[in-house]
Amino acid sequence: MNDGANRAGCWVIGADSGAWGGMVAAARSLGGPITAVAAGDRVLAEEAAAAGADAVRWYDLAEGAPPEALRTLLAADAAAAPRIVLSLPDAASRVVWAAVVAELGAPALGAVVGLGRDGESVLVTRYAAQGKALETLATDGPLAAVFDGADLPWVGEPAPITRIAAPGTDFLRLLEAADEAGAEEADLKTAERVVGIGLGVRKRERLVLAESVAAKLGAALACSLPVCEDLAWFGESRVIGVSSNRIKPQLYLMLGISGSPQHMTAVRDARIIAAVNIDPEASIFSKCHYGIVGDLAEVLPALLEVL
Repeated sequence: MNDGANRAGCWVIGADSGAWGGMVAAARSLGGPITAVAAGDRVLAEEAAAAGADAVRWYDLAEGAPPEALRTLLAADAAAAPRIVLSLPDAASRVVWAAVVAELGAPALGAVVGLGRDGESVLVTRYAAQGKALETLATDGPLAAVFDGADLPWVGEPAPITRIAAPGTDFLRLLEAADEAGAEEADLKTAERVVGIGLGVRKRERLVLAESVAAKLGAALACSLPVCEDLAWFGESRVIGVSSNRIKPQLYLMLGISGSPQHMTAVRDARIIAAVNIDPEASIFSKCHYGIVGDLAEVLPALLEVL
């Protein structure tokens, strides 16, 4: 994992058109070099180059390829990521951003509209109370944020573009095969076994372990709303909540989910609820049938061995 505390500058990430100029302007207030990471076609790369960044890393996606195809490549390149990583708010951009964030090991914030400095601390202004208020947070470490502020025009020479080739067609065929296999999985609402992923999973390597546990159990994968919105590891169709999917499996295994009321209301018809969480005070332990207080990095390998 990359310790970004001693790094400077910012990456601004996008996989679609959006407020590139506003995002670059927010990053510029922090000082240091700004690199735009564009995952898409040449037109997108040129849009990023015209937004005021110092340089553009263009990940040239093959036509029809989803941004998920870049996960492995981006994870390897994230060793060069600086202290601050921003993303446009659309779903495709957040997928690319999440691949970098997982390696950076930074806290992830959404609905950010402005950045600033107070000495060595970075100040983050974001929407709160369902968009009805603004709050300001401070951090001294690396930061990952989804930018939801206004766009701003920039006048000047476009930044130089460095093209980086995306994975080849063999990888894309494997991805299509995986999509077809996923379409055959049981619908969440009718699945007899479900494994739910929460923010407590934290790292991509633990997500891989969780996916292996689900495969061993023959379970469908689901997630909490923050995992979808902040990390973009899953699409909205996988979210469990009162406004998303309500489920009633024979077994619901919750990994790193605290047990919020809106989540637990959606799973109240599950026959057995089992949970793993590192926080002994997590509210889930007063609501589940079986619980393990422990680090998922230790519990998941042990569970896989038993299975």
